[in-house]
Amino acid sequence: MNLQKKPSPYLVPKFMRVISAKFPCHCADTGRRIFRGESVYYDPAGRRVFCPRSDMARMYESQQEARNVRAYVDAQETAYFDNFARNL
Repeated sequence: MNLQKKPSPYLVPKFMRVISAKFPCHCADTGRRIFRGESVYYDPAGRRVFCPRSDMARMYESQQEARNVRAYVDAQETAYFDNFARNL
C-alpha cells in the first residue's frame, strides 16, 4: 500500500531552475536515480533536486504555465485599454 502524501501546491518552490546534473544523485521526491548530464529541476533554497517525472516538477510546470498565461492576458488587456483611451 502506497501512503505517500502529495506535496501541497503551496510548498512548491518559486524559483526552481532546470539544470543539467553535474554528478549522479537521487530525486528528493521519488528517490529515482539521476545520472550525470540529465536535465533536473533544482531548488536553490532547499538545495534539492527533482527529476522531471516527480510531482514537484509537474506542479512547478503547471504554476509556470499559469504565470505565463496571466502575463499574456494582462498584456493583451493593457494594449486594448491603451488603444481604447487613445481613440477617445
